[in-house]
Amino acid sequence: MTNSSKRWLYALWLVLIGGFAVLHALHLRADFPNHSPWYMDWAKYTDEGWYGNAAIRAHLTGSWYLPGDFNPAPAVPAWPFLEWVLFFFTGVTLQAARGLAVAFFFANLLLSYLLLRSRGPRWMALLALTLLATSPFLYCFSRLAILEPLLIAFTLGALNLAVRLPRLRRPVWASLWIGLLFALMVLTKTTAVFLLPALGWAMLLPLWQSRGAFVRCAMAAAGAFALAYGLWMTLLVRFGLLADYKYLFIVNRWDKPPEFYWPLIGLWWSFHGGLWVDHILIPLAGVVVLGAALAWRNAPAGNLLMDPVFGASFLAVAGYVFFMTCQNHPQPRYFAVVAFFSFFLVAQGAGALLGHTAPMREAAREPGYAGCHGAHRSARPG
Repeated sequence: MTNSSKRWLYALWLVLIGGFAVLHALHLRADFPNHSPWYMDWAKYTDEGWYGNAAIRAHLTGSWYLPGDFNPAPAVPAWPFLEWVLFFFTGVTLQAARGLAVAFFFANLLLSYLLLRSRGPRWMALLALTLLATSPFLYCFSRLAILEPLLIAFTLGALNLAVRLPRLRRPVWASLWIGLLFALMVLTKTTAVFLLPALGWAMLLPLWQSRGAFVRCAMAAAGAFALAYGLWMTLLVRFGLLADYKYLFIVNRWDKPPEFYWPLIGLWWSFHGGLWVDHILIPLAGVVVLGAALAWRNAPAGNLLMDPVFGASFLAVAGYVFFMTCQNHPQPRYFAVVAFFSFFLVAQGAGALLGHTAPMREAAREPGYAGCHGAHRSARPG
């Protein structure tokens, strides 16, 4: 196939992806589909109003806080703050709040492309975008004014920086931004702490040749997070809002089964809940991970497990499944995060199957892999 034909094919593919993506923004006042497999999710009853109530109250009553009511903004202020700003221009409308969520879904498509494009060919990244844009599950949950689209956006932003650290001129400064983005992740949804292993893995693998460089970058990211989140917690204590912060965890606490083996029950429930997303793609993602694990002995250098994006995607899925196991109350909307990273696994599996992978030893030879201040030019592989 000629280069001109490829360009036209990619252009047509992008138009099709864009067409499906635009459908997410139409008829935003429409109710959640009650006859869908996800009709029981509580988000369609509560979450849009709960997590936006600070912004709604601020514009309708002049005060964001209502004593004695559920005030989640002290614990998760990022989403209500953005809605508060938006409502200055649009007024308080359901379409505006949902449109903001859809805007972040569009941003997530771009960030997903940039993340996967850093580790493979263009068609692999476009395949992932196709799965995201055409997913009925993500169509439903990206159109609700809930926390997941914003959480995914901050996560993908941090991952994009993490996998590019060796190629950046100032990786330590970039690591500060990673720490700030992680703080925003936690301030968007507290379950972001279960995505920390994925973010750490994405930072570790590209800097594997120099542990000193990794330590400096990790300390910069950790320091930025501690400073940002610590400042926020200090403000909560100063203004007497710590009780509202704690109440978010109280209201989301669920009774556990009496059996001593209840974690196994919770794990099965959470693991099986992935079928809410897709009956084919989620099991296929599991097959890809299993295949990568079995192929480890045969091709350790080029194995998918040594790819920072693949490993981070797996850890993101595993981290969220672990959260739902501990919660013992998985809701379909939680799997929006799982869906994104599972589709990444499928796309990268397709790339590996066709021989288009970017293993770590090849990445180490990329121009600019000198890393943090060139520290690992003389370092031995870990």
